[in-house]
Amino acid sequence: MSWPVRIALSMFMSVLSLQPVSALAADLNDITASAVVTEKGEQPDWSALQGKWLLINFWATWCPPCVQELPALDHLYTALHKDIPFAVVAINLGDQPEQLSAFWQKMAWHPDMPVMSDPDNSLLSALNLSGLPSSWLVNPQGQVVENITGIRPWDAPETVNKIKGLVEGTATP
Repeated sequence: MSWPVRIALSMFMSVLSLQPVSALAADLNDITASAVVTEKGEQPDWSALQGKWLLINFWATWCPPCVQELPALDHLYTALHKDIPFAVVAINLGDQPEQLSAFWQKMAWHPDMPVMSDPDNSLLSALNLSGLPSSWLVNPQGQVVENITGIRPWDAPETVNKIKGLVEGTATP
């Protein structure tokens, strides 16, 4: 793994460990840099996410509500990521990259949002996720400002407007 990628991932993990939500007390610095990979099995480039509001969604292919929620998350990403400093990152728990590829083929759909995989389920236990789907809204300072468990209408106009307001500083979580 290259030095810049290792630093970027380490900074991402450090950013997440700053979050104030007490139920998410795991120290992410203990998670190895190889915990999360892209759909191609490569180390992700986390540097592009620095300074942005993030919606990090943890999901699994075996979880019907997770799968149901994916298109709405992708619509939210498509609607906002080009115009404001906001990104959605979907992190699959438990599937190898080739399993994800087969899943997308079966679904006859592939999201535009970044999709990562935690093939060993390292994050599931390390982050004490209480259920799936689980999403974290993370501010640019790396603090989890909202921890959401369960399916949400991510592409509903009120949700899109709330996120726009957060990014623009006119709304609160």
